[in-house]
Amino acid sequence: MKRITPQIEEEHVEYIEKIQRDAESDISDAEAVRRIFDRSMQHEAEMERREAEMKQLEAEVEQAEARADELRSKLVATSQKVEASNELVRVVEEEQSLEKRRAEAGALTRAKWWLTGMPSE
Repeated sequence: MKRITPQIEEEHVEYIEKIQRDAESDISDAEAVRRIFDRSMQHEAEMERREAEMKQLEAEVEQAEARADELRSKLVATSQKVEASNELVRVVEEEQSLEKRRAEAGALTRAKWWLTGMPSE
């Protein structure tokens, strides 16, 4: 283990003393500093893990948004198809109604319609 002799500020000394008071047994200044470094390294590792998790979650959100956009597009296309089908059904029903009126009308009425046009209902 390498030895170093740093000069530290008073607030750092107070923190070392706090670590020593919180320890279950008497520990040296060096052991207190090692524990501070260990906690710092653990904190850094945890922050890196959380950053990676956050990036993963952001990627999942982007995928979900892309899927939602795709589904919205499909919904719009399907809605347009349904509207076109409904319009086609309406036109066919109108045509069938006209054909039925023509079939039920007498010869004189059909002749009149041929000259003047068939009135709308």
